Amino acid sequence: MFGQTTWTFAPRTSLITGLRFNREESSYTYDDYYRVIHFPAFGQPTQNIDSVVTGKLGLQFQATPDIMAFAFAARGYKGVAYDLVTGLSAAEAASFPVRPEHSTDYEAGLRTEWFDRRLVVNATVYDTEYKDFQVQTIVPNILNSFILTNIPKVRTRGFELDSVAQITSELHAALGYAYTDAHAVDYPVGQCYSGQTLPATCTASPAFQTSTARRCRMRRRAK
Repeated sequence: MFGQTTWTFAPRTSLITGLRFNREESSYTYDDYYRVIHFPAFGQPTQNIDSVVTGKLGLQFQATPDIMAFAFAARGYKGVAYDLVTGLSAAEAASFPVRPEHSTDYEAGLRTEWFDRRLVVNATVYDTEYKDFQVQTIVPNILNSFILTNIPKVRTRGFELDSVAQITSELHAALGYAYTDAHAVDYPVGQCYSGQTLPATCTASPAFQTSTARRCRMRRRAK
């Protein structure tokens, strides 16, 4: 169930709210006739029921007809999971279900248009924190298998800048730039890759990305 409201409580200023209620019922059955194996084993729970409430809260300010500023806070949710792969072991099955993933996101930005809408420039900053982030990785002491599991705490933050310019009626150019700093804040058994430091958090250098594009529309003259 989901609902959203927009309340313009002051000139050019709106309060946006949203609320979602989720109820998930899940279960699994795993049969390997070649190995003569069945999961879940006798006596283990066969069904999982999870109820969660998520939502968002934000402000939107229309400074001018061509400039809009916004700020949002939101909670997210991803349900439990079952990693049903070939060769599933009893140790892996005993860890099911993989815990649900929860996120808290903060985002703010500008949406602007200039020169009679010939130039569009958008900017966004964000900070998202995940609890029990679901990821495929190698977990020690579970046969060193590559399985779906949870990272206790993950954080990603950065900003994005996008622009599109209409140079002529047939030529458009786009330029974008993004900065992302993502790392595991709490991951005691984390498996780090080359270039990463601090095995407990697997911190790597922030990532930068720049993109450019141009589009030209050609007209065919009638003969």
